[in-house]
Amino acid sequence: MLAGLTLFLVCSLFVIFFLHIKSENPNDLFFKDWTCNNFENKRNELIDLVEPDKKWILIGDEFAEEEKQVILKVKLGSKAKRYFDRPDSIKIFYELVNTENEQLTNNVVSGYFATSSLINVGELLFEEKINVTSLPVGKYKANIKVEFACGQSLGFYEHIFISYPLYVAWSFDWEGYNVKNEYLEKIDALSEKHDNFPLSHLINPRLFITKTIPQAQRDHIRDWLLERKTNKGHSLGLHLHMFYENLKAAHIDIPEKDLADLELDFYALAENSVTSSPSTTVIFDKSKLKKKQLYDLTYWGFPYDDGYDILVTNFGYRELDKMVKWSKIFFKNLGFGTPPPYRSGGWFEAVTTLKVLQDNGFTVDTSGRTKYNFGINKIPGFWDLSITSQPYQPNTQDQNSARAPNMKIWEFPNNGGDSWWYTAEQMIERFNSNWGVVGEPLEKRTVVVFLSHPDWFHVDESKVDELFNYTDVYLNSRDSGPVLYKNLEDMYNIWTHS
Repeated sequence: MLAGLTLFLVCSLFVIFFLHIKSENPNDLFFKDWTCNNFENKRNELIDLVEPDKKWILIGDEFAEEEKQVILKVKLGSKAKRYFDRPDSIKIFYELVNTENEQLTNNVVSGYFATSSLINVGELLFEEKINVTSLPVGKYKANIKVEFACGQSLGFYEHIFISYPLYVAWSFDWEGYNVKNEYLEKIDALSEKHDNFPLSHLINPRLFITKTIPQAQRDHIRDWLLERKTNKGHSLGLHLHMFYENLKAAHIDIPEKDLADLELDFYALAENSVTSSPSTTVIFDKSKLKKKQLYDLTYWGFPYDDGYDILVTNFGYRELDKMVKWSKIFFKNLGFGTPPPYRSGGWFEAVTTLKVLQDNGFTVDTSGRTKYNFGINKIPGFWDLSITSQPYQPNTQDQNSARAPNMKIWEFPNNGGDSWWYTAEQMIERFNSNWGVVGEPLEKRTVVVFLSHPDWFHVDESKVDELFNYTDVYLNSRDSGPVLYKNLEDMYNIWTHS
């Protein structure tokens, strides 16, 4: 009797031990049958998190290899603990699959998490770096398969985007007039608000030689520009309006109309004029003529008689070469360095202008735009580009063409519009048109260039704020799109070294 009772107790203890102590071998049939109880009902509750460290991955030669990686995070839930012995024994399989065509093998990258991927034992958090350089542009889904002894638990994360970048430049044409300190402060505030936007300043030398601006203010503006170039990543370039002061400083002779023709025109006008004193003798006096009457130049039409509206294209290669060389020396003396980007006043530019710029070491022009007429006189421009034109090297005889033979200089068109003439809605429409399908990955590197004026920033301010409130939504720095804010000089370096 005692022997039977002893045998019963030993057998009971053996069964209890077997039921409560996990087998050293997770594939042991008895252990697996016991521990896998209810696995099928729990398999969808075992993964708490599948998440990439970023949703938008930008590709292109301008990005380092580590920037073209995604870190995939997988966190297991507490219920998963009963289905494994050691966390580092868990196998996690991943695949990134193009959601538009999951069958194409070149649209998939897959593998297992490394054994070192467990970064937090207590939280059961795993991380794996995945290189996406072999994948084409598209929308991807991350599929996860966690392999337990009892079976598999599946998870996924949708909406991973592989895209080329959408670069946005905000350029400022400094016309040559005084700029209020209030406007400088507002420009600073908007630049900081919108992701510390690195601005592209295109500066007219007249700003620093005219006696109409006090010397102290000229010095202040110079220091303001230099500080932003040095410490905030802004770029400085050249913007030419052919003010009479600029022409004089560059020693360019201004052609005058024939004196006899001027006198005939004067008396013809006088005869047709109605005066209160018909007996008054009208005498021609050349010194009393306005400069616009005196000089044999084409003007687009502007109220001031200071030369602001003289077309750059009035001048041939020799005169433009003198102007550009003088401007470069002047910029160097101001501490601005060599101004690689350039834009013509009123966008008036011909092939000769581009050749002069190229021969003087300029690498970027940003005068290109759609077909237009300009000013009170409605002078037709020389450009005829589309609203989605992208950077190109102009043909040596046709600035609107990219066919060979090409110039060395690059054209970065002002395809986003101008915040003086355009509404915020129109500029947003330009941005959307250049993207193509907003929210979708880009098949190629793309640029949008906007233009504002510091001289009259009270007109531009609210428009550009609304514009960049819109583009900010898609900033890559927020992991919400492919948008990167860059200055024109940096864009040129990306285009030519990628």
